[in-house]
Amino acid sequence: MEDYKLIFINKIGKNSDDEYQYEFMFSTDISIVWGDGWSTIPSGICSQVDKLPHNSTYDLTKKVISKLNLDVAQDNTCFSMQDCIDKIVALAWENITDYEEYPFNRLVFHYGDTFEEVDEKLQEHNIDIEMY
Repeated sequence: MEDYKLIFINKIGKNSDDEYQYEFMFSTDISIVWGDGWSTIPSGICSQVDKLPHNSTYDLTKKVISKLNLDVAQDNTCFSMQDCIDKIVALAWENITDYEEYPFNRLVFHYGDTFEEVDEKLQEHNIDIEMY
């Protein structure tokens, strides 16, 4: 798994247990990853199809189910997905809107994070990642 790098987090929505579902997509070659609407600013105006990376540019998808709500870059109203590639904005971050204080260890994922880094971050929040 050491060659896999995070390239996209697709927020699926809530399940019947009131948990959020996500697809974490990884690639062994992050230089070839692209989606049709990725240069559009803001990325939030793209259609759902344009937000996804091309199928041929990623190698692995993992499912994550959690009570934690993540805001995802593709729904951002200020930046493009290219800004994630350039590390101007994160791919996803823990939504802290309803928190009373800023969390000590806020969950944040960046384009190009290794599989091991992603797994460690999730484990710190007692969240499992599963392959399907």
